[in-house]
Parts: sequence; C-alpha cells; structure tokens
Amino acid sequence: MPSNYRPKRLRLSKPKHIFLLLEDVVNAVKDGKMKPQQANAIVYAVQTALKAHEVLELEKKVKQLEEILDGLKEKA
Repeated sequence: MPSNYRPKRLRLSKPKHIFLLLEDVVNAVKDGKMKPQQANAIVYAVQTALKAHEVLELEKKVKQLEEILDGLKEKA
C-alpha cells in the first residue's frame, strides 16, 4: 500500500468538510491507497476538530442564553 497518499485538501472549517474528508479517507483505505495507520491519525485529528466545533457551538448558545437572561433581569 502506498504511504504517500494524501487527501486532496484538509478542510476542517465546517462539519460538512469533515464528513467529506472522512469519506475520502475511508475510500482511500478501501482502495489500498492509504495505510490504516495514516487513516487512524487523520480520523483522530478529525474527531478533535469535531469536538472543537461542538464546543464553539455550545459557547455561542450559552452566550445567547446569557444575553436573554440579562435582558430579562433588566426588565424585572
């Protein structure tokens, strides 16, 4: 199996990009273009990126809720 296979571009800015990258990695392993060890390393990085997306989304939601609560406190 070639060890020099690289996915086209590692775009991790949106969950959709991450899904497409995972699709490429799975197909590369299936087609013998990527070693499973390489795939594992990429999947680990992708999991970290997904977790970061989750944290950012939760942070945004908490901030919105805090703003709503602050507005309610001011009216009371």
